[in-house]
Amino acid sequence: DMFKNTINVGSWMPMTWLDDHLKWDPSSYDNVDLIHLTSSEIWTPDLALYNKYNHDSVKKIFDTGVDCIIRNTGKVTCVPPSQHEAVCIADLRNYPYEKQKCILRLGSWVHSGEEIDFRFSNKPVTTENVPTGEWTILNVAVERYPGNYSCCPNNTYPSLVFTFTLERRPSYHEAVIIIPAVVIIIITLFVFHFNAAENERLYLIIVDLLLHFLFLRNLVYEIPSMGVNTPNILLFARDSLLLCLVQFVTTVMLRRTIKVPVDNVGWISGAVGTLIQSRVGQAILVFDNSIKAVAIAKGDEDGANIIEKSQGANNV
Repeated sequence: DMFKNTINVGSWMPMTWLDDHLKWDPSSYDNVDLIHLTSSEIWTPDLALYNKYNHDSVKKIFDTGVDCIIRNTGKVTCVPPSQHEAVCIADLRNYPYEKQKCILRLGSWVHSGEEIDFRFSNKPVTTENVPTGEWTILNVAVERYPGNYSCCPNNTYPSLVFTFTLERRPSYHEAVIIIPAVVIIIITLFVFHFNAAENERLYLIIVDLLLHFLFLRNLVYEIPSMGVNTPNILLFARDSLLLCLVQFVTTVMLRRTIKVPVDNVGWISGAVGTLIQSRVGQAILVFDNSIKAVAIAKGDEDGANIIEKSQGANNV
């Protein structure tokens, strides 16, 4: 669950251990070498989930009664069903094509490794015929953590670590996120096809802005606000919205400029001429025809011709 930052794993956990208190001689009991007892009638390890999402109550694996098989050698076999809800912080950078790694850490809640030691079987995890819905299980890695801590140098507290690598099935998210994003890109680029004076350009930009807001609203429902990294699709939506806003502002300014009479913008040429004549302007805008440009900007055609002839004579 991305919105809760959790992973829910349902499992059957076969466990086997030796209990010297449950040994007997079959010949003394009508050759009975196997019996069935519930887990509440015998000793069971207090195995619990360390990284549990809700720590209000510590629920152990054997809190619910389960049928166990006991052999005359003291070998006990139990297969308790378990439902684990662990903390798993999602990394949504590549949403909806991301992969997630989630960990289940199981161990004894009270006993040390000198009292209870956990070991994996030859094939600790099987995922055949497991429906996963939105996610595909790519791999399940297992590791036994020895549990050496500086606070307790004389004791160990081992734990079993299960690392699940999951990959999202993106079909649904492609339909509701990726395809609309492509449509928005096409509309944003198509705006440049129209001249600023055309009403169609302004109308299309307004529609594009509305689509951006609807797209962001859709992202809010699909992507949680909590996560390790910001999703790239969210950064795209932000930058695309800013680009659309720049299109809107520049289009309005260009339409305004087009409607202004030519006589009213004569001050621009005067301002440019003053800038070129200044020391700052000459330092920044240094080019061969700078003096001629000043003359042209001020409307002095004769001065411009004289400057041009003098430059030609110097070149000769």
